[in-house]
Amino acid sequence: MRSLGLLEDWADYPRRAVEAEYLAVLRFEDEFEVELAPEKVGTSSITYGWEIRRPDGEVCIRGRHTAVNVGADGRPAPLSAKVRDALAE
Repeated sequence: MRSLGLLEDWADYPRRAVEAEYLAVLRFEDEFEVELAPEKVGTSSITYGWEIRRPDGEVCIRGRHTAVNVGADGRPAPLSAKVRDALAE
């Protein structure tokens, strides 16, 4: 969100669903890289896909999670046009 310039418009995005497939063991102090990208931008939600890899490229964990934008009343609220446009690129 920072690299897209969206921190000023940050809102509440609780997780609605999370799934992960563990493919290889990571241990304490192992180095790893995380790649996260939006897969689907809905009316009020964003589904991100992600992978956690060792520096040599081996995928250790693959997953996705869906976060929902909620308003002050705690109910789902539409994503702003700025957020939708930035994530669609």
